[in-house]
Amino acid sequence: MLPLLIMMTYNKFMVYLYTALIGAIGSFVLGITVFRKNITNPINLLFFIFTIFLAFYNLFNHFFYGYSGDFTNGLGLRAAFFIGALLAASGATWALALCKGYNKKITASLYAIAALISLFTILNISYFDNVAVIPRNDIMNYVGITYYAQAIFNITLVLYAIFILIRTTFKTQGIVKEKLIYIDTGLIIFAVTSLTTDIALPFLGINSLSYLNNITSLIFVSFSAYAMIKFKDNQGKKA
Repeated sequence: MLPLLIMMTYNKFMVYLYTALIGAIGSFVLGITVFRKNITNPINLLFFIFTIFLAFYNLFNHFFYGYSGDFTNGLGLRAAFFIGALLAASGATWALALCKGYNKKITASLYAIAALISLFTILNISYFDNVAVIPRNDIMNYVGITYYAQAIFNITLVLYAIFILIRTTFKTQGIVKEKLIYIDTGLIIFAVTSLTTDIALPFLGINSLSYLNNITSLIFVSFSAYAMIKFKDNQGKKA
């Protein structure tokens, strides 16, 4: 019984490890590839920044879900929460730049708010003292206000980014529409998987499939990178 349990734990660890590494490395490579195609385009830079945060988020989530030790779980959760708000801000600013054109003030404001939320998260160390024994589907009751502050901020930005991307897809024509169709397709795949593995299944007590987000996030980045390289425009489309 014990050898079987050890083997199952090891296999779970390796699944999280490999998918996290594949997702992180793949996202970073695709991000820098898009950036190097046109380093003067702020949209390409915003996409690259988004892929960097996504890569680190995948790796930090691996430490939280894949390990069982007190130190690695606490470190992984802190890091994932720290990156979470910045990841949401980077994705939203990239989507806004794609659809409405690059706006330096809006970009700076969203990053500033995300940085404050992230700072608030890491300063509330007491919330994470017993993270190793926190049930996965009950984490919000242990993390406290930090969880809700980030959740509201992240969900608001993600929903708005999805809305603006889909709305712009229907309103535009030509090269911008073709580009956004690819991005929307990758986004829908990623969103459906995330909602299923991070919300629906944990609500039912199933927490073993979160590693799929590492793969579907890479699918989203791949669709987006392909679209940005194949369908070039200038500085984004005014909606």
